[in-house]
Amino acid sequence: MRMIKILFFLSKTDESLIRFCTPNTRNIQAALGFFVLLTGVMAFISGSYAISNLFIYESPTTGKPEMMAGGNIISILLGILYAVFIMAIDREIVAASSKYAVLARIPLAVIISMIISLPIELQLFESRINKKLLSDIHKENEEFYSEVNRPILKLEAERDTILARKNTAIRESNEWARIMEAEIVGRSLNGKTTGKEGAGPAYRQAERNRIQQDSLVSKCDRELSAIDRQLSILRNERESKYQKQRVPQSYDLLSKYIALKEVRRDDKTGAANRMAHGITVLFLLFELIPSIVKLMLPRTEYDTLLEKRRQLNILSAKNIYLDATDEYDGKTAEEIREYNHRKVRLLVESQAVD
Repeated sequence: MRMIKILFFLSKTDESLIRFCTPNTRNIQAALGFFVLLTGVMAFISGSYAISNLFIYESPTTGKPEMMAGGNIISILLGILYAVFIMAIDREIVAASSKYAVLARIPLAVIISMIISLPIELQLFESRINKKLLSDIHKENEEFYSEVNRPILKLEAERDTILARKNTAIRESNEWARIMEAEIVGRSLNGKTTGKEGAGPAYRQAERNRIQQDSLVSKCDRELSAIDRQLSILRNERESKYQKQRVPQSYDLLSKYIALKEVRRDDKTGAANRMAHGITVLFLLFELIPSIVKLMLPRTEYDTLLEKRRQLNILSAKNIYLDATDEYDGKTAEEIREYNHRKVRLLVESQAVD
């Protein structure tokens, strides 16, 4: 019962009149209120999301969009205010007594549906929009990043060269160790050994070669350690410069709308356009259904009662005016003032007696 009262309020239904109507008419008025409520819910979702973009910023640590502290609460409160505004407009649309007035309000319903549907589209495509924005900002900062990264790339190439030299020396050292082991036992090794058992001249030469390669490995390790320390310093400097001088990404409503247009344009399948148009048509139907229902439905007894009450109120106002005119007709301003004072005194005295 409470829900019915809410729906009657949303459809601007006079409960003192609707109780004399048939259940069918009461259901029609409740349905009109339901359409207003449905549009209000969609407006709240749409408005809250649109307003929340005012409080989204790019995180300096992750580079991803984040919500400011308290942004969600403010977005919800302003979203409620926006939804109330839309519901107030729709309430006037469904309460129009004349079908011509409803017809004139259809363009307004179209405008409202376009306004509400856009933030919903942005919300549905949010992941692709954020991906597009991140890609764009990377391209925008690519030249600057390449400039600060150039010394690091040069050092990394030098490090790769030293590392390759170290790996070659390790393999050579292992090979000379294998030759030394073969010389000791007198094992033939594809012509690389003498085949004579014992630590002879060939063994000692292999030992010197192995020591030389091990020295080269140690030298490479020292060079790699020095380069790693230098790389660490340069990378920290690069990140500091990049964070201070790079172009930050904006996640405001306009940036997201532009990105949405690009996402729809780049989609070769056409699915994004179809979905976006479908959302717009859906909200257009939500807004137009109350007006269409008002236009298509025949005039009910509630409309007649409401019109008769309006006519009676107008007639009563006219009669009151005529009575007042007759009562003050022919009197001067001073006499009218005295007459009014006398009536006020009589009213006060009668209340005091009561």
